[in-house]
This record gives sequence, structure tokens and C-alpha cells, in this order.
Amino acid sequence: FGIMFFADPVGAFANLQRATRPEGRLTFVCWQPLTANPWLFVPGAALAEHLPLPEVGAPDAPGMFAFADSERPRQVLAEAGWHDITVTSKRTPILVGGGGTVDEAVEFLRTGSMGRTILAGADPAVAQRALQAVHAALVDYAAADGVRLDAAVWLVQADA
Repeated sequence: FGIMFFADPVGAFANLQRATRPEGRLTFVCWQPLTANPWLFVPGAALAEHLPLPEVGAPDAPGMFAFADSERPRQVLAEAGWHDITVTSKRTPILVGGGGTVDEAVEFLRTGSMGRTILAGADPAVAQRALQAVHAALVDYAAADGVRLDAAVWLVQADA
């Protein structure tokens, strides 16, 4: 997932391509769009009922969704000299916060970058109502081993 933070992705992937031995292969995963990721979209929508969501930024800016458009990794890798590029959709349920109760999942989301950003500077009463809404939204996804929601990534592979 670290590739999403490259300030110059073409340059970074070109450097990786030069460092890869002949017939070597690059493989990474990156997030699909927010709306394809219920593990973030469900709690985010609950927060948005009470607080404004931050701007995501330009689609090609460094950040969590820098490669959300499946064409972007293809374009960047091709410009960087990679070939036989494939981008495959993968979905899997994940335990939000690694497992635990709904309260623990809410705490994980509250202290994560998205939660901290949205809640920063919020009136404490509004923030409390927003977190209660997140809790209510996650209850239906609680299982014995934790809160399970789907995650969607692109599996990207390319040859040197």
C-alpha cells in the first residue's frame, strides 16, 4: 500500500524497474475507490450525517486513493517502463481494527487518519453523536470475531 504515497510515481516505478533483474516481476495492491470499500464507506457515511467530510484531493495526488482508478496504475507503470501490466479486482472481508467489539472498531476508526481528520475541531456533542452513528452503522456487521466489512483492492502485476 505504500505506493499510494509516491510524490512522483512514474519516477519511483522507473527506479524500481531499473533495480529489477531481467524477467523480474512487480506486484502490489492499492485501494479501489472509497465507494467500493464498505469498511470505510459505511462508517464514513455515518460520520457524514453529522460532520462534513474532507476533500479527497485530486485523483492523482498522493494518498489512500491515488490509484483508485484502475487505469492509473496501468498508465504510470507503462510510462515507467514496465510491460505485461495486469490490474485485477480483489474483494475480501476484513476485520475492522483487527477484530474485537463494535466499540473497539469505532475506536480504531476514530483514531485513524480519516476519523482524526473528520473529528478535528468538531463540537464535542456533535462528535459524540457522529461516533454513536458509526457505532449504530457497524452493529449489523458484528460477528463473533469482530466487525466484518468488505474491502476492495486492485492487485497490480507487471514485468520488468
